[in-house]
Amino acid sequence: MEGFLRGLDRKVVLVNCYGPYLNREVLWSHISQSVLLFEHSLILGGDLNFKTSINELWGASVQLDPFVVVIYLFLLDSNLVDICRVPLATTWRNG
Repeated sequence: MEGFLRGLDRKVVLVNCYGPYLNREVLWSHISQSVLLFEHSLILGGDLNFKTSINELWGASVQLDPFVVVIYLFLLDSNLVDICRVPLATTWRNG
């Protein structure tokens, strides 16, 4: 979806994405090679199914996701920013 926000003089492009839990590398590889990232006012939102820190993990046997490094470098290379939801809650508990 694209449009303009009141008070902002440039186009905003909003993409709602649901990232797969398995084979995430395939999705992010396609996104990194797409023209989508050339949009200057891109907002990529939704359930992207990645974590960027240990604070986003719950449970008794928490382990840092090895994909963290891949997604961190992707965000850095693409000039994207991960905005943390506050308060942090799991999707199955947020109502």
